[in-house]
Amino acid sequence: MSKIKRDGVAISDEDFAKHMDSGYKEVQEGEFQVDSRTFFEATMKRIIETEVPHMFYGHRSVWRNLYKSDVYTLPKVLKACGRELVEYARYKTGHSPAGTCVPSGVDDEGHIVKPLGPCIITGSGPSFNDLEPLIKHWKGGIISSANAQAGTLRYYGAHPSHVLLFDSQANDRSFRRRPLDRKKTIVLTHPGIDPNVNNSWRGQKYWYRVYSPNNMEMSEIQRMAYDFIRTEHYPFSCALAGQMSFAHAMGYDPLIFVGADLAFTEEKARFDMWEAADLPSITRILRTLTGQMRDIQKRFKWTEVPGEAPETGNKKTLLIRTKSGFLTHYIHLFYAVTVMSCYWLDTPNIIDCSNGLLTDLLPKGNLEDIIRNQGRGLEHLYKTREEIREWIEPWLASRGTFYIPLPAGHKLVETKNWEPELPMFLEMLKKEFPDIDAQALFDHCAEMVRKGPSMPYGCNTIIPEDPNVQKKVVDTEAHYDQSVPHN
Repeated sequence: MSKIKRDGVAISDEDFAKHMDSGYKEVQEGEFQVDSRTFFEATMKRIIETEVPHMFYGHRSVWRNLYKSDVYTLPKVLKACGRELVEYARYKTGHSPAGTCVPSGVDDEGHIVKPLGPCIITGSGPSFNDLEPLIKHWKGGIISSANAQAGTLRYYGAHPSHVLLFDSQANDRSFRRRPLDRKKTIVLTHPGIDPNVNNSWRGQKYWYRVYSPNNMEMSEIQRMAYDFIRTEHYPFSCALAGQMSFAHAMGYDPLIFVGADLAFTEEKARFDMWEAADLPSITRILRTLTGQMRDIQKRFKWTEVPGEAPETGNKKTLLIRTKSGFLTHYIHLFYAVTVMSCYWLDTPNIIDCSNGLLTDLLPKGNLEDIIRNQGRGLEHLYKTREEIREWIEPWLASRGTFYIPLPAGHKLVETKNWEPELPMFLEMLKKEFPDIDAQALFDHCAEMVRKGPSMPYGCNTIIPEDPNVQKKVVDTEAHYDQSVPHN
């Protein structure tokens, strides 16, 4: 770990070894230095690999050790024994099943080998309202976010097959307003969710851990502390990307997008949602006696929360109108890129029944026909993996997002201004993969950018840049214009 400097230059490892073998002769303090890389490997790396996971595991035991006088009173010990006995009974009788990792329905290449049939993927856009009167007739999978989407689906008589807990801001109070049936719904969750939410769900739980290469906690700490959770999820920033990724990974195909607008109408920024609360005791008794409790809309006290107008919401300062005429905001523009990046990566068959930023990028379907036929008869809209990637890659490139081909896969790269940024990135990449041809990779990315305007993306058609206009560093959504009126 230590090195000796001579004339300001660290001596070689061989000379340093001789120095140690000679009995550590005295040296001047100014000639002593610490090698930063060796120091990191010998200290920080070891700390991250051991002490941080121990902090995850040891928090409860440390707290209980410090507060034994408060923990170990007879009433509290008896109450704890009672809780454990109740949980034991629930587990043994099937009322609180053991959680599992997310089951896989795909092979190592991401191709489905255990098909589960069609699945509806819900978003919070205004077009979700189109699904509400139809959803009770759907018999396939439904993967919703565990927010108001789940509660609204229940109000209209449907049981989501899965709900995704993704946002760590979820709390027990809001989750309880979604009256899910523990026998008919599986919760997809991770250790970063409020423990009160995870512990309150008595039904089946599928566990995953989040992996984000830009975050130490998500990339390394959670991976080591929860190495017994084998399912790892790359978040791609939004719940919609997670819902489609898990649906594909479990074997659902095709995926029906509803409410995945990532855009607003003039009147609504999101769908009209319903939230449930418990009935007063006397009301519950009377409705039980009269047989009304079989109706989900009679079983709870429901409150409708209409979707507010975009300009009255808290995102007013972010509003923008695209050249295709959709009213949206900058965050959704980014989400559109992340969802399409997942589309390139997993290549699921997606049928779009939404109305927004993904229009004309995905095959379009009629929601009423799809539900009437239970997702059958859509094969003419399916695409192969090669067709999907060839189709969507130029659109991603127009947003400054590239899948760089490498010997053993691809590297996803996001840029703000691709021409000056990509060469620098490729040079760094070449240090890790010396055999790659950086110029050829740059030419490939440039070809994708040039190809974009010629692709028939409909309302998402890419408008080429005017070569006479001086280029400047801009947002990846540079070809969007707020001045164009809505269609």
